[in-house]
Amino acid sequence: PPPPPPPGMGGPPPPPPPPGMGGPPAPPSAMFVPPAPPPMRKPVVKPASKMRPLFWDRILLEPSEFEEVLPIPICEANDGDKDVISDGEGNGGHSGPKHPDGTDARGSPKPLAVAGSIWTTLQEPEIDTVLFESLFSQKVVAKAKDAGADEGAEAANKKKTETFTALDGKRKQAVGIIMGSCKADIPEIEQAVLAMNEDICKLDVLRSLHANKATAEELEMMKMHKESPAAADVPFGKEDTFLWKLNQIPHFAFRVESWMYIGQFEEQVTTVEQRLQDLEKACQTMVHNKPIDAIIGHVLAFGNYMNGGSKRGQADGFSLEILPKLRDVKTQDNSSTLLAFLVRLMCENDPNSGSESAVFPLPSAADCKNAGLCKFEEVQADLTKIERTLATVERKVDRVLAAAEEEHHIHPFQETMTSFISSAKLKHSGLKRLAAKVQDDFTQVLKYFRFGKGKKGTGEGGAFTPNDFFELWAMFSEQYQTYWEIEQRLHAKRRKEAAKKALAQQQANGATTKKATSSGLKSKLKKRLQQKPTAASDAPAPE
Repeated sequence: PPPPPPPGMGGPPPPPPPPGMGGPPAPPSAMFVPPAPPPMRKPVVKPASKMRPLFWDRILLEPSEFEEVLPIPICEANDGDKDVISDGEGNGGHSGPKHPDGTDARGSPKPLAVAGSIWTTLQEPEIDTVLFESLFSQKVVAKAKDAGADEGAEAANKKKTETFTALDGKRKQAVGIIMGSCKADIPEIEQAVLAMNEDICKLDVLRSLHANKATAEELEMMKMHKESPAAADVPFGKEDTFLWKLNQIPHFAFRVESWMYIGQFEEQVTTVEQRLQDLEKACQTMVHNKPIDAIIGHVLAFGNYMNGGSKRGQADGFSLEILPKLRDVKTQDNSSTLLAFLVRLMCENDPNSGSESAVFPLPSAADCKNAGLCKFEEVQADLTKIERTLATVERKVDRVLAAAEEEHHIHPFQETMTSFISSAKLKHSGLKRLAAKVQDDFTQVLKYFRFGKGKKGTGEGGAFTPNDFFELWAMFSEQYQTYWEIEQRLHAKRRKEAAKKALAQQQANGATTKKATSSGLKSKLKKRLQQKPTAASDAPAPE
């Protein structure tokens, strides 16, 4: 090997590369050097106070952009006989309408000409720096330090690290938030749960506590630590302490779950009951509403006449699917429809048309849609779920009462839950009877209209659902109401004109002429004027 170079002469030259590997690397002077940033044309600003930052993306102009600044051309004034159409952003406008290709109405191109950039000529105005700093400088918070601050912080950290927790970070944070929002302490929470008293602690708060109660695994870890020798020196953290004491309330979970179910049961029953009642009401209307029969009869007459002499004529009835299609049947001149003719005829036969006593003859579209929402499969599933949950709650109540060691652990929980379970069973039985009745009512409605003969519905096994039937009526009712409201306005106008004509006729016949009263000022003056000549004629004539 060659001898080492003298001190300060650098290392030996690199060995030649193997064949086919190219020449040696380029010297450092020939390597890529990043271009220098453009020079700053604005001075450095040094505020007297530390300012709040404004997070923007800075733009720096190249020297060629601000060395030669082209003047911005001034737009010519409008001719005065054309409206200026703004671009919608306050950037001026152009005169006259433009075509989509950028030309105006005369065909002359009007391109948007911009010379340079706004930043090349924009001048920064002077600002009141004192006022600006007072508004937007960073607030300085003085940190007071006492002599034993470091020792106190060290002791606090030491104390903080010497607590036991069975919770992970997220659980600990969630429990801490609930502890902060809960105004009641553990004894008050226990009193509220045992007495089922929302005046002490709201049920919503207890619901949150129940949702975040300690898990079986967390309780096992707390129990193991509490029984270990280290428990005396390393106590529970505040979140663990709270959950541990919460678990010591007798049957906290069962009691809160039973209490919560009282409200949940009412909601479940109300939801199912409302759906059944909507369908029951709609079924009763379809069968017992006489105007519906009249409308159906007119449609049947129209169809048989229009289909006279063909295979579709001489019908005893028709499929209800035709009802929403009446609007599509046009008159000869396409100025009206068969549905409009039907509504006009029905309103002319109604003596109350145009008055406040007029009643819409069909069930509303909203009622039909609500009736169609009832699904018997879902109703049965909800009833089964209510029955099972009610049985579960009853078992939990029995467990709580059987394990109660003190008298105040039994009352008023026993009376409240026993009364609720008894009442809930009666409501559930009534709801099952209502569901069976409504389902039978709907079956009778389908038979009444011979609905879906030879077709299949969307229900299980091809059965027809309430939505299959009432969806047609919802569409027809909505269409019918549009024309019905038009006819009501026309009839109301005719009634008003007839009333005016009758009043004018009465006035012409003198039937409504009022006798003037003598109590007014006009009457008194008129009476005095009439009395003066009489007094003058009674005076003696002069000799």
